[in-house]
Amino acid sequence: IGAGAASLLSSLARLEGYRRRLLVAVGIGSGIGTIFKAPLGGALFAAEVLYKRDFEVEAIIPAFIASTVGYAIYGFYDGYNPVFDIPQAAFNIPEELVFYGVLGVACGLMGRLYARAFYSIKSAFSSSSVPKVLRPALGGVLTGLVAILFPQVLGIGYGWLTLMSRGLFPITYVNGDWWLPKSPFILVLMLLVLCMAKILATSFTVGSGSSGGVFAPGLLSGAFLGAALAETFLTLFPTLIPNPDVFLTSFVVIGAMSLFAAASKAPIAVLLMTCEMTGGYGVIAPAMLSVALAYLLSGGVSIYREQVLSRPHSPAHVREYLIDVLETIPVREAMRKRFPRVRPNTRLNDILRRLSTLDLRSIPVMEDGRLLGCVTFEDVLRVPRRRLREMRVGEIMRRRFTYVLPTDSLYTALKRMMTYNVDQLPVLDEGGRIVGVITRMDLIRAHDEYVKFVGLERKE
Repeated sequence: IGAGAASLLSSLARLEGYRRRLLVAVGIGSGIGTIFKAPLGGALFAAEVLYKRDFEVEAIIPAFIASTVGYAIYGFYDGYNPVFDIPQAAFNIPEELVFYGVLGVACGLMGRLYARAFYSIKSAFSSSSVPKVLRPALGGVLTGLVAILFPQVLGIGYGWLTLMSRGLFPITYVNGDWWLPKSPFILVLMLLVLCMAKILATSFTVGSGSSGGVFAPGLLSGAFLGAALAETFLTLFPTLIPNPDVFLTSFVVIGAMSLFAAASKAPIAVLLMTCEMTGGYGVIAPAMLSVALAYLLSGGVSIYREQVLSRPHSPAHVREYLIDVLETIPVREAMRKRFPRVRPNTRLNDILRRLSTLDLRSIPVMEDGRLLGCVTFEDVLRVPRRRLREMRVGEIMRRRFTYVLPTDSLYTALKRMMTYNVDQLPVLDEGGRIVGVITRMDLIRAHDEYVKFVGLERKE
């Protein structure tokens, strides 16, 4: 909602390029900071969520202002109390850091699973033969089936998180009291199942095209995982944990923040947001350890697919980092001379398998040494699955394309990529025969190698 409102305002104000992008980032941060009553974390989220390993520093101050104003107005009507009404967590036993380290490892792996499951299900919906208008209904049916078995997956889940922090596990409510399994092993297993069920329900709902977000579900899944590990440690090492209630509360809260920090690649913002949402900083030290390990172990997998690695990898900052160097390097020094190619009579079923294993977004279509066009992963995914075996590449390939010469500069290649909104270009010689391909990542790699060679690396 925040991003949409910012986009509308930028259109009305006729903002373009950098200013439009900055306003959208600020809208994201202020929207999240307002609705979750976490103005500081929301503002930093706006600056951090655009990259996996960097900040949009220009967005921080505007996001501070927008997030503060939004929080003040929303709090005037809804109150300024933290979102979660949970006991204050605390940390005062250094030996417990080992347990928090294990929690960070588990959350990092689960964060990877969360992102991969979400996009696998989303891709399955996108490539299915179900009409687009009916996909949200199908997603709702699948979510409903999960909810029949596990009603805890419905809703935002803040109530469940609050209950778990108080030791009231959302397993079954019978005759005015919570029923818990007698075996700790069964309790832990059920909490892990609930963690996976929430991930599936979120993926079915949002992945099918229905309205929803991934932030709150990520927190709840992490809370389930944290509660499961807390119960495990309390069962195996009771003498090492003198205050079980505080330990459980801490694990629920830190599990929530660690899993989503791993999935979103925004560890600092999520760390601060969760502290604001719980109204306390009592566990900031173990939370930092857990969040850091979760972030590192999650690798490059992110719940936000549009994220890029850092500012030099962002098209918005490409001029800042690349132009001077790219103007001096010819395409022939960075292009790929070995590249996959297909014939126009190749079945789409075969090309889909090849595209899924490559780091290229498209493959040239050639016959008798001549370039006829190209086919992209997105082109193939738009074809109904039942027709993949019968249709050929020549039926869907793109016959109109732009190209570069081996003698062109990398800056020329970059301008054409940006003009035609593509990430890859064929390289043709003077006779019109293809001699290679070049991608946006090839440009960045050539830039980095040149900078290292001449000793011009930026000092941080």
